[in-house]
Amino acid sequence: MGSVKNGKAPEEYIRDFEENKGHPLKTFMALFKGYYHNLILAGIFFFIKHSPVLVFPIVTANIINLIIENKPGSLHSIIINAVVITALLILNLPMADLQMHFRSIAQRSVEAGLRKSLVYKIQQLSIPYQKDIETGRMQSKMIRDVEAVETLSDQVFNNMMSIITVSVAAFAVTAVKSLTVLVFFLLMGPVGAVVVYSFRKQIFRRNRTFRKEMESASGKVAEMVELVPVTRAFSRRLSAR
Repeated sequence: MGSVKNGKAPEEYIRDFEENKGHPLKTFMALFKGYYHNLILAGIFFFIKHSPVLVFPIVTANIINLIIENKPGSLHSIIINAVVITALLILNLPMADLQMHFRSIAQRSVEAGLRKSLVYKIQQLSIPYQKDIETGRMQSKMIRDVEAVETLSDQVFNNMMSIITVSVAAFAVTAVKSLTVLVFFLLMGPVGAVVVYSFRKQIFRRNRTFRKEMESASGKVAEMVELVPVTRAFSRRLSAR
């Protein structure tokens, strides 16, 4: 895992949120400002790590065709294909480690920066506001919301990188092998985008409601925990009578 580095100041995170308010994607990208080079390196190593998944079907098809055709020099070509896939499999472990190393540097630094920003913002709140706000809500924002950003970054990086690498490889192979199938892929892409866009507002609304309900629940649990000593003392007093 990568170590946390001293990144942006809390004021920079707050300014990025205010400048990109209402634009979730821009806000998410702004969080990693200053760590783009780590994400690019992680993407390169991810592609190398993921390459056996892309190359293995092609190599398998080549070996099967060479065995069926049984032409002179087929054995030499089979050995070359086997060496290629073996080399990629050997590279898988170190590439996975390097990919996780550079991605963790960016993620852990952003997590630490977000927590510092939240502490900084809470300390700037007025005394009446700090008195009225539920402790559980602040705790939820410090822990759960930051963890949600980490989960989102994991999903975006892993899923997006997998989709991009597999799509590029599939389009490249399909363009060489069959133009008809390539046209079908090109037509289905916009259809999928329209479906995702049509459900985006509903998903966003439900996620927002769920987050507010979790914050409310965390606040009530914190209040209950704070009253436990009082309840225990009252119970002991009743028992002593």
